[in-house]
Amino acid sequence: MNDLKDKLVEATENALDAEAKIKKDVEENRSEASDKMDAMNSKIKGKFNQFKGGIKEDLGKMTDNHKLQAEGIVDKAVGKVQEMHGELKEAIIDTKNKFKK
Repeated sequence: MNDLKDKLVEATENALDAEAKIKKDVEENRSEASDKMDAMNSKIKGKFNQFKGGIKEDLGKMTDNHKLQAEGIVDKAVGKVQEMHGELKEAIIDTKNKFKK
């Protein structure tokens, strides 16, 4: 009878350990997915700001509006930095994943 009880206790402990490991894995994957989404959002915002900046710059040139042209140049620069930030985030995530394995 004690042997059966010991096996039941051991099985329960193994099940609890497995549950804890699964919860940890789920949380890590959720965190990684969130980080990847942040990286992608940075890249998308960067591309959009570059596009918007190009339009402003071109409109500024066509209308001889130096302020609008300058805003466009700034928007393009901000967009490039945002895009690079997203790419850097992705590279960090990928590097972390390589070392996990």
